[in-house]
Amino acid sequence: MSQNLLGIAYCNQGRIDEAIASSIVAIATLESALKIYPPEVFSTRFRDKWTMLQNRLGNAYCSRSQSQESPEDERKDLDLALAAYEKALQGTPKDESPDDWARTKQNITQNPRT
Repeated sequence: MSQNLLGIAYCNQGRIDEAIASSIVAIATLESALKIYPPEVFSTRFRDKWTMLQNRLGNAYCSRSQSQESPEDERKDLDLALAAYEKALQGTPKDESPDDWARTKQNITQNPRT
């Protein structure tokens, strides 16, 4: 999970300075972590970790969208964020993890594309 922690660090750095460059690295790192196992294995055997990575990937795309110069690039990042949040939501049953489910739903509703 060190890939995950590295992704978080880059996300946090993106909030401070060089947001777009840091977000690009965070996105690449989180996507790399999600490729450790095939999606069907990762999302079932390690559902909590897979869901957390998807949620953080959505956060990284949202962060990068705020630094985009063109509306098209901003929209694209927000769409990618929504896709990641939706995947996270699929791995977060409301009845088993109501707090995680609610946080992911909140991320979706705060996205300007919704």
